[in-house]
Amino acid sequence: IGAIVEDADYHRRLLDYIRAYRKDRNTPQLRRAGGALKSDPNFVLAEETFGELPGFMRYAVRLPRTLPGLLRHWARDTVINPKYCDPETVAEVRRRFATVGGNA
Repeated sequence: IGAIVEDADYHRRLLDYIRAYRKDRNTPQLRRAGGALKSDPNFVLAEETFGELPGFMRYAVRLPRTLPGLLRHWARDTVINPKYCDPETVAEVRRRFATVGGNA
């Protein structure tokens, strides 16, 4: 498992997170500590959206409701489409990257 996980501290952080979560269910979700992908606003938006089940579910219910619409989405959107994400999450990611000239 250690060979496939790019963050060497992940397992320690995961165990720490689980211990904290068992004490307090409001513990912030565990997120990637770093890595090259943290500089990609699309990745960060996807991580923030899909990093917890409720975020994924809110995204899923915003997807097109017809098969043709869903197929168009699948074919055209090669990165996460902000219109399906929580507006607060999109705004937060945009704020983070505004200082470095990126956009999400």
